[in-house]
Amino acid sequence: VYKRQEKNVEYFHAQVALADWYLLFDRNRTAVRHYGEAYGFAAGLENGDELIHAAFGDVTPLPVPSNANYEAKEQFVGDVAAKSSGRFGVAEIAFDVSPYGSASGITVLTEETEQNSRVLAMLRRNVRDTIYRPRIINGEPVKSENVQFRYRYRY
Repeated sequence: VYKRQEKNVEYFHAQVALADWYLLFDRNRTAVRHYGEAYGFAAGLENGDELIHAAFGDVTPLPVPSNANYEAKEQFVGDVAAKSSGRFGVAEIAFDVSPYGSASGITVLTEETEQNSRVLAMLRRNVRDTIYRPRIINGEPVKSENVQFRYRYRY
């Protein structure tokens, strides 16, 4: 029984990852279908509610496939001097996420200063260019409004 449950959880995560991949590559209808299949599959499992909440309860930024070293919290720091300075800042951003994972209505909640203006501009671009796994309710992706993320950066 435990092995079967473990295989079911692996299958669920594989379906979610496949849907994420389709979303990243602008195959929205196929992504929605796979998210729905994963949701429906999990709904029939013993720990399905837990799996559904963990995968679909919040908006999740999807990693960009590339050869670059990608760290979601510090990817927008640009120069070598900043990486070795040891000084950190925090920026808070609010935005909406469409059912297909696109960000819009991006607002920087952190006060913009001369020291952080360049980093905040890079962060706005980063948020706009990132694809997000939308929240899924009853097997369907939904628009999320006023999603707030906090980013830590070096300067």
